[in-house]
Amino acid sequence: MKYLLNASEMKCQESYAINEIGILSLVLMEKAAECVAKYIVENYDENSRICILCSSGNNGGDGLAVARILDNSGFSVSIYYAGDETKATEENIYQLNICHKLGLDFASDMKDLTEADVYVDGLFGIGLSRDIEGKYKELIEFINSLHKDVIAIDLPSGVSADDGRIMGCAIEAAATITFGYAKIGNVIFPGRKYCGKVVLADIGFDDRGLIQASPKHLMLEQEDLKYLPEAKVDGHKGSNGRVLCIAGSPEYAGAAILCTKAAMVAGAGMTYLYTHEAIKPCVVDAFPETIIKTYTDFNSHDLDELMSQVNSIVMGPGLGTDETAIGIVEYVLQNATVPVVADADAINILALHTSLSLADFYGDIIITPHVGEMSRLVNRDTKDVADNMLQIAETYANENGVTVVLKNASTVIAMSTGETYINSSGNQGMSVAGSGDVLAGIIGSLIAQGVNKDLCVPLGVYLHGLSGDAMAQEKGFHGLLAGDLLDGIIKVYNELHL
Repeated sequence: MKYLLNASEMKCQESYAINEIGILSLVLMEKAAECVAKYIVENYDENSRICILCSSGNNGGDGLAVARILDNSGFSVSIYYAGDETKATEENIYQLNICHKLGLDFASDMKDLTEADVYVDGLFGIGLSRDIEGKYKELIEFINSLHKDVIAIDLPSGVSADDGRIMGCAIEAAATITFGYAKIGNVIFPGRKYCGKVVLADIGFDDRGLIQASPKHLMLEQEDLKYLPEAKVDGHKGSNGRVLCIAGSPEYAGAAILCTKAAMVAGAGMTYLYTHEAIKPCVVDAFPETIIKTYTDFNSHDLDELMSQVNSIVMGPGLGTDETAIGIVEYVLQNATVPVVADADAINILALHTSLSLADFYGDIIITPHVGEMSRLVNRDTKDVADNMLQIAETYANENGVTVVLKNASTVIAMSTGETYINSSGNQGMSVAGSGDVLAGIIGSLIAQGVNKDLCVPLGVYLHGLSGDAMAQEKGFHGLLAGDLLDGIIKVYNELHL
């Protein structure tokens, strides 16, 4: 897995490299510039005209060094210096003087910038602390209007390193070369959209600096799939985990089927379904492998019997929000002795009935709301939630002692233990009804199988996204259905030979 750093954590890492290890700031700058120049040399024809946009900070210093290296490589280079030299950093002035002594071309007017084929964004990087306005806003909007490739240094100017929000406006980059560690703004939307292709470049940071930075944000990667459970040669249905899905209603039979199937396809040895009597026939036809108990009116005896046999509970997909559903949700939260994944209508019930405070329940609870459900749960506008996913998920997890899986284009997993994961897998084709039911089933399955407690939830989200990526390669984004994700799970497992 990889750490994701915010602006202050990255500055702490830079400080460690400079002050503790003894790597000169100019050396780090040179290495960064070489990485950016290397990307341009490898991806663009040497006849391409390159315009470097620079401000007066160290990001601008990186840009000036890029200009020098590309000029030496035979590219036609011009520099647009938008900063104030009287406020420039020492490193920036150093690079600026070199460029002047080499006789590099400096553009004096924005109108002169239209002739370039490729632009390099060295305006702000991670150093931005307030919304962009004035001449910088005008410059960024002008560059975006040209619809030409922009290569951003570390982070597109205008994207917050801390949470990916857009600070007034932002450069729309074709690629971003970021150094040492990915920034939160590189991987979470909307910042992720502005970054284009993200290239992680090694410029010599020492991982020991992370001890001082103490980052709390992480991202899983392919190698973390090793934590998925293997099919045991001596395993049996009882040893592979048992999941209880409390899902479905007369209107939403499909949610119960998708959730329960996902739990078993993801590796659980047995699944139990507690659902409304009205949908039993269609569930049996669609998924005869599950064990079904039904209700018309809630009977705690049957539920107690089921809960005593399982390793995890998934509750909420298609359950409804009537009085019977409310009674079921309350009873499970009060009496479950295994981890509970609360999804969909279980979350809606919590939002409607504030007396059901998760902070009052002492079990291991995971909630999996999408942005709309979270907005109802915290009584905040949907856009507000989408714009502040990290803060809202982390605050809710901390205040209620639960793990929050806040679903969006880049899903945030705020753990009850304090760490936060940002998911990197998945695609726009997964934005369909039923996708969340599959995710809830996957998470419940991994918990039941005994996957590492600290990883089972982010790993479930990552696997869910990979299953969508696998099926998008086969079917494309349009027409991808939630049921296809079940085949995607199998594809991922087969590729790993698990």
